[in-house]
Amino acid sequence: MSSSFTIMENHCATKSVILLTMKEAPKEFIDWFSNLIKIRNMGIRDAAKFVGVSHPTISRIVTYHEQPSCDTCLAIADAFNLRREFVLRKAGWLKPLPESDDIIEQLLLDLGAIPIEYKRTAARLVHAIREEAEEYRT
Repeated sequence: MSSSFTIMENHCATKSVILLTMKEAPKEFIDWFSNLIKIRNMGIRDAAKFVGVSHPTISRIVTYHEQPSCDTCLAIADAFNLRREFVLRKAGWLKPLPESDDIIEQLLLDLGAIPIEYKRTAARLVHAIREEAEEYRT
């Protein structure tokens, strides 16, 4: 993750210069979030309203690749019915998971998105696969 600097000139009588730092979000997060709002046919204002943040907040993320605050990550997770840890991890606030844990997290996300009646079927399938794997090992 890198930092970029923006120099803003204050146009008042003092002509002072203000230096602001901005942390850049991981490319994976920017691509993922941009795609998330795109597949839902949302513009920046629509996404901001849906998430419950200002449109400049979403614009800074999508346009300038600024890392969202932890609070914005939580709002994104809640609005899109995602696990908070997942969004925080994608945005670079939490350490990446080992690959096997990443697969488990993706399974949890997928399971969270399906109706309850299909969750029972998914649970039976996972149980059957686990039993078959145990038989294979012995």
